[in-house]
Amino acid sequence: ESFSGPLSLMVAQRNIPNVIGVVLVASFISAPNIKLGKFLPWHLGFILTKPLYGLRVLLSSPKSASYIRAISVELQKVSPAVLADRIRSIFEVNASEALLSCPVPVHYLRGTKDFVVPQKNLKKIRALCPSITVSELRTQHFLIQEAPVEAWEAIMQFVSKLKTKQGSV
Repeated sequence: ESFSGPLSLMVAQRNIPNVIGVVLVASFISAPNIKLGKFLPWHLGFILTKPLYGLRVLLSSPKSASYIRAISVELQKVSPAVLADRIRSIFEVNASEALLSCPVPVHYLRGTKDFVVPQKNLKKIRALCPSITVSELRTQHFLIQEAPVEAWEAIMQFVSKLKTKQGSV
C-alpha cells in the first residue's frame, strides 16, 4: 500500500520462490505527486502532528475516520525527524527498474478519488508494465481501510487467476 509498493517491487524482482504476484495498492514507482514537496519543511510539519493527522481524518471517508485516528495515535509516538525522512524518501524513490524486472504478474488497486497518488502514477506503471491488471474502487487514498471487502475480493480474483494459470487450483 502506498510507499510499500516500490518496496514490494524491489523484493519481487529478486525472483523469490513462492511469490506468485504483486498487488500494488494506491501506489507508485516514482514520486506520486508534486516534486516541490521534497523541499517542504516536513520536520516542522510533523512537530505539529495533531493538525496534520486531523487533516488526514478530514481527507478520509467517515467509514475510515476511526481507523485513521488510531493510526494517528501510533504515528505520534514516532520521532518527527523519522517521519519527515520517510516523506523525503518518497520523493527520491524510483522503482522503475524493479517493475521492469519483476518476474511475476502485477495487479493495481486504485482509488478513483485518490489525490495523494493520482491516476498519472498508474499511467507511468502501465507504460512500463502493459500487462498489469487494475481494479478501481470508489475510494480515496486509504483504499483498504475504506473498502476492505471490495479490496479483498479484487485481490482474491487476481490470486485465483494466478493459481489457475499455475495449475494449482
